[in-house]
This record gives sequence, C-alpha cells and structure tokens, in this order.
Amino acid sequence: MGCADLAIIDRRQLKALTVFRPPLSEQRHIAACLNNLQARVDVVKRQQTATTLNALLPSILAQALPEGIVATPSIAQKAVPEIQCGNRANRK
Repeated sequence: MGCADLAIIDRRQLKALTVFRPPLSEQRHIAACLNNLQARVDVVKRQQTATTLNALLPSILAQALPEGIVATPSIAQKAVPEIQCGNRANRK
C-alpha cells in the first residue's frame, strides 16, 4: 500500500472534527488504572530479574568461591499485587 492510498485531511477539516473526551473524573480513573497496571508490570519485571539471578547466582558463586565451598543463595520475591481500579458503578 503506497502513499497514494492514504486520505488527505487538511487543517480546516481537522479543526472541524469533534473529539469527545471523558469527564475529568473518568480521566483520573483511567490514569489510576494505568498507574496500577504499570506498578504490576514493574513488580513482574523485578520478579523475572530475581528469578534470573536465582538461576545464575549458584554458577557465578561456584566460579568465584574456592573449591569445596557450596553456596545456595535465594532472592526473596514479593507477590504480584492485584489491580485495584474499582467498579465504575461505585465511583462518584
């Protein structure tokens, strides 16, 4: 598909478009949900990093420590928090 297949909208047509946006309370709710989702993603990324470190650390320590010394480290992991966005019907 080339550029010739694209519709062209000029500035006048663009200004004439009506763009709907949710009320401020709804925008804030959406932002809060996105923040909660991002926090959950961050926790999962930290867990994946910890899991990778748990898998690699024994071999790293085995190479670093004198022969005969065994280390079995473990990195504590937190549970992934639930997303708390609430119910639209319950919001004011």
